[in-house]
This record gives sequence, C-alpha cells and structure tokens, in this order.
Amino acid sequence: TITLYSSSHWNEKKNDMGEAAISTAVHRVLQGVRETAVAASRSTPTLVAVSKKHPAQAVCHAYNAGLRHFGENYVQELHSKALAVKSQCEEIKWHFIGHLQRNKTKVLVDVPHLWMVETLESDKMAQTLNDMWSTSEQQRPLRVLVQVNTSGEKDKHGCLPEACQDLVQFI
Repeated sequence: TITLYSSSHWNEKKNDMGEAAISTAVHRVLQGVRETAVAASRSTPTLVAVSKKHPAQAVCHAYNAGLRHFGENYVQELHSKALAVKSQCEEIKWHFIGHLQRNKTKVLVDVPHLWMVETLESDKMAQTLNDMWSTSEQQRPLRVLVQVNTSGEKDKHGCLPEACQDLVQFI
C-alpha cells in the first residue's frame, strides 16, 4: 500500500491539494511504480491509495488521474466515501484495510464497489463476513487477505502465524 499524501502534508497544504496537484502526484507515483517494475522485470503491482482523512473529492481527483484502488481503515468512513463517489467513479475498487469488528460487517458488505478485505484474522470473522456477503446484492466472491500478527504483540491485530494455515484452509 502506498499513501500519496501524509495527513500532516494534507493539513499543511490543504489549499494546494486541488485536482492539478493530486493529478501530478498520482502520475509521478504511477510512473515510478511502472519504471521500477520494468527495471525488476516484474509485472506492475496494484497501487492502493489510502484515502484516510482525505475528502471524497480528493478521491475523485485521484481516480480521474488514473488510480482505481483505494483503501480505508474505518468502515463508516469507507461506506460514506464510497456512496459519495459512486456515480463519479464507476470503476473504483475499495479495499478495507482496518480492523474489522463483527458488528460492522453488515455496513461493510453494503459498500458500493467493495473489492477486498485485507485484514481477515479469524474463522469467526470469515464466517460472519461470508454470511453477510451471501445475503448482500454483490454478485461475485469477496476477495480477502489474511492478516497475520508476526510480532505476537497483544495490541496488534491478526491471527498468530501458527493459526494462519488453518484460517486459510477454512476460507
């Protein structure tokens, strides 16, 4: 995941972050990613722009500049932003990148153009998400990534490394 602007930069330069500035930044980052991929003889990776604390209009500007994948880490913020840009950004692909609580899954599966949940950490959450997804209006399987807590820190989210294989098999 690559963040195009840090929150502090956004707050300092709020008036300067119009469509032209966003477009220039997006083109610069995309060009750098492409050049790096070519130099490494690799396919171009997917760039996910984290739009945390940026307004929906900034998402639209970045979308118009060529980005299609955007990440949010709060369900409610993702839901409201996705609704706000839905008609202007018809090919947008939203990634949920935050900690998911089971009581928020209904709101999450109703997000227009939800592409992926990147923080799946338990079979209970996988089952809840699957149950909610299957009753939604979505017409395709939901893409998920398993979050693994490799440090073992109690305040970090993710399954433990030794539980990862079982979780993947469950999914």
